[in-house]
Amino acid sequence: MKLKRIISALLLLALLLSCLPLTALAVEAETPDAGNVPSSETTELVDTDGPTEPVTLANDSDSFFYLAATAADRVIIAPERVNYAAGQTIAQALLASGHTFDGLEDGNVYRIDGVAGEFQRSDEAGEYSLTKQASEISFFCFTEGETAKPSEARQTLISTMADYLCEEADVRAYAKDAYDAALRQFVGISDEKASSCAVQITAKIGEYKTSLGSTISVTFSGTDEDCTITAVSTYGKVYHDTEHPGTLNLPDGSYDFTVQKGALRVSGKISVPGTTAVTVAMPEGGWLDTSSFAVSNDYNNDYHTGFNAGKYVLEQSDHTFTAKVPDTFSKDLYLYLPASDVTAAAIYTATAIYTDTTQTEQKTAVTLGSYNSSISNVLVKNCVGNTATIRLSKKADANGFTQSEDYTLQLDRMPTLSTLLVTAGGAAQAAKEPFAPAETLAYTYPVLSTAASVQIKPTAFATGSKITVNGEALTDGSADVALKGNTTTVSVVVENSGYATTYTLTFEKASGKEITFEIGSGVTLEIYNKNGNLIKKQEKQEKPQLVECFLIPDMEYYYIATKDTYYHETQNFSVTPTLTGFTAINVAIQPVLTSLAFGYNASNDYGKYGKYTGNDVTSHTYTVTVPDSNSFPAIWAESNGNMEVLFSRVTSTANCGSETTVPIPQSGETDSGTLLNDLLLSGNPYGNEATLRVSKKSGSKTYYTDYYLHFNRTLSLEADGLTLQVGSDPLTLNRLNADGEETGTLGFAPGTEHYSVTVPAAQPSVLLTAVLRNTTLRYGDTDNGYALKIAVDEAFVTEGTQAEIPLNRTEVPQTITLTLAHPNAPADRVYTITVKKAASIKVSFEIDPENAILFLEEAVSGSRVWPDENGAYPFSTGFTYKYLLTAPGYVGRSGSMTLDDGQFVLDGTAQGAGSVRLTLVKAAEGKPLTRFEAEWPDFRGNSSNNAVTTKKTPVSAEAGMLYWAKKIGLFSTGTSGNASGGSAVSSPILVNGALIVYAGSTLYRINKDTGETLQTGTMAGESSFSINSATYADGMLFVALSNGRVQAFNAETLDSLWLYTDPLGGQSNCPIAVCDGYVYTGFWNGETKDANYVCLSVTDEKPNEKLEAKTATWRYTKAGGFYWAGAYVSEDFMLLGTDDGKTGYTNGHGSILLMDPKTGCVLDRTDAPRGDVRSSICYADGAYYATSKGGDFIRITLSADKRSIAKVDILALENGTGGTAMSTSTPVVYNGRAYVGVSGSAQFDAYSGHNITVIDLSGAMSIAYRVETKGYPQTSGLLSTAYEKNGNDYVYVYFFDNYTPGTMRMLRDTKGQKTADLITVEEGKNTAYAIFTPSGAQAQYAICSPIVDENGTIYFKNDSCFLMAYGSTIKELKASTSIKTYEAGKAFSMEGVTVTATLANGEKRDVTAMMSAPTKALEVGQNEVTLTFGKDQTMYHNVNVENSNTMKTEEIAPIKVELTIRVEDPTKPISGTQLCYQYDAASGKLIVTGMFESGQTLIAACYDANGRMIQVQTLTATGEMLLSRSKDSAKIKLFLLDKDSKPVCPAVTVKDSTT
Repeated sequence: MKLKRIISALLLLALLLSCLPLTALAVEAETPDAGNVPSSETTELVDTDGPTEPVTLANDSDSFFYLAATAADRVIIAPERVNYAAGQTIAQALLASGHTFDGLEDGNVYRIDGVAGEFQRSDEAGEYSLTKQASEISFFCFTEGETAKPSEARQTLISTMADYLCEEADVRAYAKDAYDAALRQFVGISDEKASSCAVQITAKIGEYKTSLGSTISVTFSGTDEDCTITAVSTYGKVYHDTEHPGTLNLPDGSYDFTVQKGALRVSGKISVPGTTAVTVAMPEGGWLDTSSFAVSNDYNNDYHTGFNAGKYVLEQSDHTFTAKVPDTFSKDLYLYLPASDVTAAAIYTATAIYTDTTQTEQKTAVTLGSYNSSISNVLVKNCVGNTATIRLSKKADANGFTQSEDYTLQLDRMPTLSTLLVTAGGAAQAAKEPFAPAETLAYTYPVLSTAASVQIKPTAFATGSKITVNGEALTDGSADVALKGNTTTVSVVVENSGYATTYTLTFEKASGKEITFEIGSGVTLEIYNKNGNLIKKQEKQEKPQLVECFLIPDMEYYYIATKDTYYHETQNFSVTPTLTGFTAINVAIQPVLTSLAFGYNASNDYGKYGKYTGNDVTSHTYTVTVPDSNSFPAIWAESNGNMEVLFSRVTSTANCGSETTVPIPQSGETDSGTLLNDLLLSGNPYGNEATLRVSKKSGSKTYYTDYYLHFNRTLSLEADGLTLQVGSDPLTLNRLNADGEETGTLGFAPGTEHYSVTVPAAQPSVLLTAVLRNTTLRYGDTDNGYALKIAVDEAFVTEGTQAEIPLNRTEVPQTITLTLAHPNAPADRVYTITVKKAASIKVSFEIDPENAILFLEEAVSGSRVWPDENGAYPFSTGFTYKYLLTAPGYVGRSGSMTLDDGQFVLDGTAQGAGSVRLTLVKAAEGKPLTRFEAEWPDFRGNSSNNAVTTKKTPVSAEAGMLYWAKKIGLFSTGTSGNASGGSAVSSPILVNGALIVYAGSTLYRINKDTGETLQTGTMAGESSFSINSATYADGMLFVALSNGRVQAFNAETLDSLWLYTDPLGGQSNCPIAVCDGYVYTGFWNGETKDANYVCLSVTDEKPNEKLEAKTATWRYTKAGGFYWAGAYVSEDFMLLGTDDGKTGYTNGHGSILLMDPKTGCVLDRTDAPRGDVRSSICYADGAYYATSKGGDFIRITLSADKRSIAKVDILALENGTGGTAMSTSTPVVYNGRAYVGVSGSAQFDAYSGHNITVIDLSGAMSIAYRVETKGYPQTSGLLSTAYEKNGNDYVYVYFFDNYTPGTMRMLRDTKGQKTADLITVEEGKNTAYAIFTPSGAQAQYAICSPIVDENGTIYFKNDSCFLMAYGSTIKELKASTSIKTYEAGKAFSMEGVTVTATLANGEKRDVTAMMSAPTKALEVGQNEVTLTFGKDQTMYHNVNVENSNTMKTEEIAPIKVELTIRVEDPTKPISGTQLCYQYDAASGKLIVTGMFESGQTLIAACYDANGRMIQVQTLTATGEMLLSRSKDSAKIKLFLLDKDSKPVCPAVTVKDSTT
């Protein structure tokens, strides 16, 4: 790793040098290697929140690599170091990094730290294997929307940012702005910006560290030797006076200083160099009245007095207080801080400094002298303690420095028991003390003298606690303890997290005494000890009973006698020597209520929750319903006895669950009621049970009657708990009364159950959001437990607080129902919302031309509006509608329509009665387009999307060869710094004998024989990933660009014709289909966001505008959008696959839509496919085929009229290794079999089950066989039937591995075949036959479906940015020339030469353009020239190594052919004269040398094939003339005339092409 650090330093040095003027540097520019992770499906997400504040990474390990992860719009993992252990793989290191990578185990990460998407990944070498050793890499990046392989500049930025996080906190603080600036720009940052950001961060760090080198001494006075002095700089660096007491050596800057002596402090601010001496006055302290300081789990205010009851015992040592807080406690503590000097209390402030339960540092102001001042979230229910500093401060000295006194509150935990069960001989034993595990630690158990042992079964409150009894661990949760002597002491110890609590149990033996109880008929008797432990129970009988019970002397007991359930008699007693028993226990007196009422307010709400008088008060059970928004109710009661209410508290504090008793005075309707404090909790769904007890005393007995009160809750949403909206616009809620009538009051109210909203009739959905009451929780709860179900027209929609509610798009009102439930509530709360449909009228349109298509949508929601059976469209009052109107050959138009008070308004103009006229203007006539023959016009080569060819492709590795490879574009960085992969070369098509590709923002026409660029055009931008091909149709080329654009070009000139930009934007990853004058394609904005599929007219509506804005014919919007979704389109219908709108592979179901291609109307659909449908729809033999990422092979059969789906067949694909056998491969179908590529268990790991699957389509469909591949064949196959006629019945199918080196695989298959008969052995595995393997610079991941020309040559590209041609090997070359003689002294020209190759597939082809000739000048008498095939290309192919089925790459030597020629001296005499001539046929130049005699004239005459003279030139002296028509001439002759214009000699023929 030292090497890695050196490399990083050198990279940074290079960047720093790059900032120097160009004159200071002489560096040869070099393009970095453009290798990259596969340009696979990529995600654009919507989360725009910035990354959280960077945390310090304590990373001193030398074994680390740099990690960064980004989504399209955010940084997920800011660059950081990831440590790894020896032998760990990248995957193992990532799993141990503290981040989450969903799908990592399967090799395809789809969610990082909770952010979902389609991620690319790469190390610095362009590899994306997760199984490599971590020690083999220095960088690993995840990206979306940009290439993952980091460039050198990006590597430097990543390492700089990650190293920044490892700096000290003060260094980071100083350079934070530079770091934050880099972080803000990090997604999609250009190399130039990356370099600049790295330099700025490094410069800031260096600048700061340099500033620390020079210091100034600051001396402090007013201190003594016990004082310590610290200063903290603006950036958090701490300085101490350790080496020089009383003096700090500080660099320039501002500081917060502290002088501390024990608990006493002085603090203030100083600046250096302005300050060199500081004088302080240390406080004397003693500001807190420590004797009265108190800590409680409860508070006091005007309505509640719980502080004293909740106080903890404090142990003080100087300025430290320790409280033992039971492990049952949670949340807030209350501090009572009394000042020692009450008169001076106003000058003090108090602050509690602590780390809360979320590990956040808190500084909370505490009010002196208050019993209601809390420190929040200081502890939770466990055995983890905490420490708080209580700081009292005041400004005292002349310099304005602050004096402080600190007190430490140590919060230790007290492990407690939740239950303690003691039995003897199976009988429960009762302690003298009530069981209060947090307050009482010693218990005395009197036991009968006959007991030999007791069984103790304690249970701890906190998980992980250890319990021992007398030092021994429990056995099966209990311990047996022998009782020795009269007294036995037992210790029960609970331990947890270093804390321990000891409970002491003392067992005292005593002789029992028999006590008798005479009870009357119908009376049940219960005997308790004073702590409420039941000793004995005797059930009632029809006759009196005498009950005997052995009790322990000197113990206190009581009995309760019950008659008729509600009437009771009780008496306390002790077992004394004189006590023998009780007689006449018959519940003789029965006090009763005479009135009862409940309300919300004790002063004026009598009876609001119910009132009972007279005969109504005879019941003993009452149910009181209180809204969950309210707190404790009030009670009014009258009776013939004393009254009290008994219940368990429901509070948010530690006393929750404790028992309380509230005395109730006699109170009627005119009196004030009594609040039942803590009975219920406001904003909480939990009810409670209470007992109203009416009692009378008679002697030592008390008679009482119980009335049971059930307090239930009416559930409700929060006060602002219900909203509906369309898009981002809220809808107005109208409150309805019980009869469904509007009350005139708007907005949500928790107690109102019925509402209405109004939407357009065509509205497809509304978004509903509800808010549950989760603010006020019972003590210890983390959630209130509400549940909400949402339905529309009784059809369940979802369970949760947010839902997109589907509507029926008619004028019929609908009802949304929200059912709010809670386990503790006796009834659900049901809210209803009536969705009214806005009043609408039908509008008919007269459209010119009649074939124009009107697309209409509601503006806010984007809801499509469809006409009725008569062609009329519904419009709702108050809503705006957007329209598109298009027709082939016309200028499209768009605008708005509204219905305002019954008046129809078109584009701002009110329309009259009757139908509305919409007219299109005919498009201007542009230059006629040249229509070419296209051998392979689009992605799959034909309108069926079925790539089957009759051309003779190579069928063995040795019989094939790479003809040429041309690098076009770059993969690493797009134009304008947009690193998206869009500047790589695209997949090719074949038009008019040439290849069409694009790269970056350039469109190319490429010579298919040589790879040379013939012509270029300029695009409006890049494609998203340069994966798809262009599409040719009707003399035009169509290219899908990034940001939701489609551009059309003249196929002849490559000039732009028009540009479409989609309103939702998105990646343009779908193949473009063209049919009947319309273009079809789709876009993608992420796994869950909306994106459009569009139909566009091909018409160039404004020929003079190259970038005219195209108007869409229609749009179809779908959550999840469209990715690699190529439509099958005919004139009458189309089939289209969609994403599922969910994250992951199998969480949802994609759809296949049957649509009307002219209108976009969905005629039918199937949602059967698992996961996204990311293949084109292929047609063959009467059925339609596709695949899905969920691992489905899909066959669809349509009805006879093609207006519905008749049948859907699904076959689950397999990989044999687990995980999802996903496929994005468009099937190629032939002769009852289909061929697709299938992913293994780890999409980007080699040999993980990737395969080519052959499917038998007969019957229910089945997998005929699979053959393994190294990488995932992610694209689609090419099938050749060329050799069937030879009688072998085989077809040959070609796929690419999307894994370096991007091997081309070939299957040889025939009907009925059950296994691959051609294989290649790779790393000990039998794989699909490797017919060709790109090598060297051409080796890279491959997402390209092969295409083929008439010669059987296969064209393809991969992520190396090379466009390649692979064809049959050359068996023989034959060359001929039409040139009879060649001139000596000139280089050989290929003009007139024809070279014919005989290929290994038996075909012959003209390869003249692929030949190169020697450049050496020809010589007189030379009779042959050597021509070489390949034009200096490196040609190679695979060969089988010694028939081992193992392939190796073998270079092919240059292929040569000899051409017989005749070479003559180019200078020829003119017979009988002193003149000579030399004619250059290429330039038309005629040079005459020698000597003219006096008066002679040389005439050069050019004739066409008909003998007509077309040019004449003359010369009277030696020199040269240019025969500009020489190339058009069939014959050229020279005539030499004397001064009398008579011929001097016979005419000389210079050129004659007529013979």
